[in-house]
Amino acid sequence: TSLRQLRAVEINLFSLDRLPIGHLKSLQELNLSNNHIDSLKLPEYFSHLLFLQWLSLQANNISSISVGDLDALAGRNLTLVLSKNDIKYIEINALAGVYLQQLSLRYCFENTIIMQACLRNLSGSHVNSLVLGEYRNLDKLETFSKDLLDGLCHVHLQEITLNSFGDAFSDTNSLPTCLNNIPTLRLLNSYIDQVSPFPANSSIRHLELKNCKLKRVPAQSLSSLKELRVLRITRSSQKLTDFKVAFKGLQNLKTLDLSENSIKSNLCWFCLMDEVPNLKSLNLSFNFLIELPPECSGHSKLEHLDFQHTRLSNPGKLSVFHCLSNLIYLDISYTNTDIMIECPFCGLDNLQVLKMAGNSFEDNQLVNHFKNLAKLQILDISSCRLQHISLSSMAHLHDLRELNVSHNKLLGLHSEISAHLHVLTILDFHSNQLATLMENDLKNLPSSLKYLDLSQNLFDCSCDHLNFLRWAKELKALLQHAKNMVCHSPVDLKDVPLMSFDLTSCQVSTTTVAVSVSISLALALTLFLVYKYYFHLYYMMVLLSGDRLSSEKDNNYDAFVIYS
Repeated sequence: TSLRQLRAVEINLFSLDRLPIGHLKSLQELNLSNNHIDSLKLPEYFSHLLFLQWLSLQANNISSISVGDLDALAGRNLTLVLSKNDIKYIEINALAGVYLQQLSLRYCFENTIIMQACLRNLSGSHVNSLVLGEYRNLDKLETFSKDLLDGLCHVHLQEITLNSFGDAFSDTNSLPTCLNNIPTLRLLNSYIDQVSPFPANSSIRHLELKNCKLKRVPAQSLSSLKELRVLRITRSSQKLTDFKVAFKGLQNLKTLDLSENSIKSNLCWFCLMDEVPNLKSLNLSFNFLIELPPECSGHSKLEHLDFQHTRLSNPGKLSVFHCLSNLIYLDISYTNTDIMIECPFCGLDNLQVLKMAGNSFEDNQLVNHFKNLAKLQILDISSCRLQHISLSSMAHLHDLRELNVSHNKLLGLHSEISAHLHVLTILDFHSNQLATLMENDLKNLPSSLKYLDLSQNLFDCSCDHLNFLRWAKELKALLQHAKNMVCHSPVDLKDVPLMSFDLTSCQVSTTTVAVSVSISLALALTLFLVYKYYFHLYYMMVLLSGDRLSSEKDNNYDAFVIYS
């Protein structure tokens, strides 16, 4: 009864009455796609599923929506997916009393006549978000006209998504006027290559154009949307290449997302501050080339700036962020940036997150490049070909909580560096050239550390580093991906998992120690006695030698002559 998600796809289900789920009181998501259900009439037990938030009947045999079909959902606020059903008829007031978070009706209507009639009968319903359209490889509608969506003018909508309407829909001028009263408009996978000016009294606050045919950002046409807060023009592949800050009077725009295009542009900080003065977030990631100007005066309100995987010109060679004193988040990962100046981030005094993986530093060394980033909490300098980190490079980063230096060529992390990082909780050091951590390094690791990744390094498992090997075993719970910590040397232990290393092989048995000590003491005592009684022993040896010579001489004569 505590089940929260149930997926019953392609089980040859013909009726909802045959589904024994009335006892699943905690159910939140129910997926019944690709079955043979021909009626949307929900059984009474659905009224007991009080936590149900998402119901998918996609790709079934539902052909109509009638009054009373959804009575069991009265007072709810869930998502209902009916896409890929061949709907012929929607009865007037069929959705009366039902509050839907989202209603998805993609690829549901055989032609525009049926679609227009069905949408008109949705009048008076309360749907927060409505999804209409086709699929890229599945389309039935051959034309698109303004009056096609007129029926939506009397539906209480906060968001509408028009997806894959084909080449008949190529200009925003084709949209019915009443859609300008909907706060969020999303146009996805369309053939739109032109954006006409919107009415001056438009209420659109969030506009998204995704995977369209635009060749340039239509800044002037969009400037008529005085209430616009969020603008997203993304994934236009090779089409959209031109972006010039030519907005006029968009005082309310706070988020501008132009990611995943092919933009090549010279960015003008002054133009942004002048034309969109309240902009908080700018995303130009996954584009072709952005040139940042060194001239930067004033104070931008930008807080979030994303350039990842877009080639940048000037950062690292010139200081280009002076006017971004309010910036909190900066991502310049994989931007072909080579840090050559001492203070590349001057001006970013409030920065908390810096991601710059996949770039490089002069001479492959990290020195005092972050000295003005005292509020930094997250730093990612992975895959930067670093070979050395200076002792003072982290001296000012007292608030740093996450540090990623993986995929570099570092031999170790000096104890003086980690000693400055008092609140560090995450340290990712995997895929470097670390052989061991000395005893002083281990002692200076931050006590706040909760996540430490040392995997895929060049560990030396010789007994000279017994302290580190013992420490690794004792703190296995702290080490992430410990199974990928393997010995690199000595040769006879290469590729042996570090956690499987037998520590007793480095320890000498008590018996062996006792025997060795006894033999050593006996030998030392013998040498001492020999030294002390050397002359006595030598005298005795001489006497013995003399007696032996005398006896030998006695045996050399055959006759004796005695004189008396």
